[in-house]
Amino acid sequence: MTSTLHPGSSRPLQRLFHAYYAAGPPLELPADMELREFAYQPFGSKSYVRHLAFQNKSMLLDELRRKTPLHLYYSSAKYQYPEAPNMDDKGWLGSDLIFDIDADHLPGCSSLKIRFCPACGMIVGQEYRGEKCPRCGHSLSEFIVVPGECLEKAAREALRLAERLESELGLRPTVYFSGHRGFHLHVECEEPCSQLDSGHRRELVDYLKGIGLNPDILFPAQSSRGFSAASPSPSDPGWRGLLGKTLEHLSPGSKKLKDALRDIGMGVEELVKVAVKEWGIGLDEKVTIDTKRLVRIPGSLHGKTGLRVRRVELSDLNSFKPSLEEYAAFRGKILLKPLLSIDFEIPGAGRVELSRGEAVRMEAYKGVYLAAKGIAVILSMEEVEIS
Repeated sequence: MTSTLHPGSSRPLQRLFHAYYAAGPPLELPADMELREFAYQPFGSKSYVRHLAFQNKSMLLDELRRKTPLHLYYSSAKYQYPEAPNMDDKGWLGSDLIFDIDADHLPGCSSLKIRFCPACGMIVGQEYRGEKCPRCGHSLSEFIVVPGECLEKAAREALRLAERLESELGLRPTVYFSGHRGFHLHVECEEPCSQLDSGHRRELVDYLKGIGLNPDILFPAQSSRGFSAASPSPSDPGWRGLLGKTLEHLSPGSKKLKDALRDIGMGVEELVKVAVKEWGIGLDEKVTIDTKRLVRIPGSLHGKTGLRVRRVELSDLNSFKPSLEEYAAFRGKILLKPLLSIDFEIPGAGRVELSRGEAVRMEAYKGVYLAAKGIAVILSMEEVEIS
């Protein structure tokens, strides 16, 4: 898909997004898309346009050519009347399972957060609680950058989740890079999976995270005379199998649980805590338990980066490296005017040094990223194309 864009627009970022959707991007849509609610966030708005329904992909693309989205979604839920403006009138038919791994929520990871004034370029510390610039009174903005090594860690976490879902529950998810902070895993559900309510989905989250594990159930042979059963085996199902893998690593070859615990100097509770730390999944529970969640559409653009939401094969997750160019939708050259002076690392694209008000020419994929972050404005575009 190639489309040449021309400079001169007063709203060039929006114009770039419009050209992307006008060219007919490869959006991945569910086979039952007519049962889904669609929604988007327009440019310049904090609210969403919701309760849209489309019978086919062509109808959706026609709408996108008329209304350029900053963010684009469909519902995890299937409805009898997806266009109904009242949620209670939609007629819920079931919902897919959605999992979200945010890189900056994983242990040892945090994002770079910069609050600044787009009017005067002042950068304020995170300790400053005001909403207005202390220098000029303009409303403050914030941009967030997730380190590349944390995105790599999130990819490995997504792989661990995918492997556990399949090996323990028989569920085969499709994994997508979100275009910003992490990875989404989609499991297209039929009955009975689709009929799980929020309570059952919370139990699933607790199981995957290792919350509320009961040692009396995991180790049923516990008695007043100690442990008589064999140690949990790595081949056991569920958490007993995961405990078995942990125990095998800590005390190889132990046959009896009491012997293994004596060898490693732990009680049952301590062993469970070690296993949960090793095998628990760092997922965002709010996403999974929501039976009416709006899901970012694969193939759409993430409004905070300009990057594509794109499928990642399971075989590629362990070696995943963030690459701005690989996930970018545009190529060519862009002339930017930075709104602040800053030097930072763009994940997958190297360091960038900006000086407020000093125009800089760079690759389109970097320029779109910085403009989407709100820290620069596009002055002109040189033969920018949709890649």
